[in-house]
Amino acid sequence: MFKTLNSEWLRQPFSQLEFTLRFPYLARNVVVVFFQCLFLFWFLITLVLYKFTSILFLSIFLGFFLVLIYELLVLRNWYQKSILPQHLANLKTINYFYVQKNNFSNQELIKAIKTSVELSAWGLIHIGYVGLAAYGWEYVFKWLYPSLVKTREFDYHQLLVGFDNKTTEADQKLWEVAQIKNKLIQKKQLEKYLDDYGSRVEDVDLSLPTFREQTPAISKLLSLHSQLAAPASIVKNSQSKRKLATRTVLKNLRITKSIFTWLLKMTQQNVNLREDRRFYEFLADYQIRQMIFFIGEKIKD
Repeated sequence: MFKTLNSEWLRQPFSQLEFTLRFPYLARNVVVVFFQCLFLFWFLITLVLYKFTSILFLSIFLGFFLVLIYELLVLRNWYQKSILPQHLANLKTINYFYVQKNNFSNQELIKAIKTSVELSAWGLIHIGYVGLAAYGWEYVFKWLYPSLVKTREFDYHQLLVGFDNKTTEADQKLWEVAQIKNKLIQKKQLEKYLDDYGSRVEDVDLSLPTFREQTPAISKLLSLHSQLAAPASIVKNSQSKRKLATRTVLKNLRITKSIFTWLLKMTQQNVNLREDRRFYEFLADYQIRQMIFFIGEKIKD
């Protein structure tokens, strides 16, 4: 079920660690989000529509359609004003547990890990749910684009690229580290980079190492980035192409320019949000893994 809901992650079955430790909290948050954000609102709208139409199937269908439209319009704001601030506060709590792990008893550390996993699951599901807006707006724009624009010179996707986000920021910072010739200074800057951007993961699973734990991969990327153009220049080039495409498209519209501009802006903002949220989703995984390793060593000794 989870793989169907979120195909960008969950590329392989859960490990025993993930399934027993974090999955129960993931499942609980999925149910909570579904009922709070979709089902309850859908149910109420369906009741109102049924009162006026007396056609149950039509009321259910229209109710679901209206809920989706509402979610597309409000999710980005909900993410920025509520979800992300709460997630960042949760990360501070997890970081406190991680920093203080040496001062905890076994029972206190186990409780800290449990709380950290629970907070992590909250962030994964709520931030993941925002993907509905990111993908939803892109699908809507992709579907409408041929009907709204006369020219076929530019694909719709060319209007959605060339924006700065946390992913491009991380790539640029790694490139800057790779340019440092002094190995001691580079090592120090790399440690800082990994503290800030090293919690990337390959999948939703606490048994899998984060990027910062994969020394060979880091070395290869540093070597590769030392020979490549700056990611910031690539983004700037994409930005120039997007602006050119946008100017051409705006001269070849079948609808009012203001309406298309609004639709384009909403789509761009939500698609770019998708890259930002991926950065924040797994920031706690490294610290949780280290606390698990630490308690394992304490118990073994």
